Amino acid sequence: MYLEQSKVDEILAQHQSGQCLQASQLRALLAGAGVTFANLGWVTPVAVAAAHRDHLVQKVTACRAMLFGDALASREVYRRRVLRTAQALGQEVTEFEPESAFYQHDDTCYSLVSRGEQQYVYLHPQGARSQYVIDGAVATRQAVADLLTPSARKLLLEPQSVITNQRTGIQHSAHVRVVKLQNVVAVRARRQLWVR
Repeated sequence: MYLEQSKVDEILAQHQSGQCLQASQLRALLAGAGVTFANLGWVTPVAVAAAHRDHLVQKVTACRAMLFGDALASREVYRRRVLRTAQALGQEVTEFEPESAFYQHDDTCYSLVSRGEQQYVYLHPQGARSQYVIDGAVATRQAVADLLTPSARKLLLEPQSVITNQRTGIQHSAHVRVVKLQNVVAVRARRQLWVR
């Protein structure tokens, strides 16, 4: 689903101002919480083919998501979502145990993760709208695809909605995302605006 122009402009303006979510803000938001629903906005740079590197391509996203203060809540929510979506896909699955991921979760805030020096927000999306922008102008997926490498073009135009767990073979559609902390420019949760 596409993001309306006014929201694209708002999120891009916040991104250009240099404001972004800080680790301390995320910790404060999730302190003492198992699960928190939040509305987030972020801007992600899109890597283009070498022949088109003079273009700035970005994906602007507004997302409703679950954020987690502790591991137990996150693992249980994810486990149930995998089972529910696997069953919806026609599989008779009654057990699933989530594996650990390649990134390190913060000791005090499960939705704050890192890989090396880079910090990310770990979230379970509940619904998202996005829009691509090329050199500051709203663009279609096809226009963006024309600037990508063949493999990236295929991923953009033919996205996979079903995930196959390599360890168990279970197919499901319970997606999780990690977004660079520096790309998150808006967070509204618990009736407060945490970044703007």
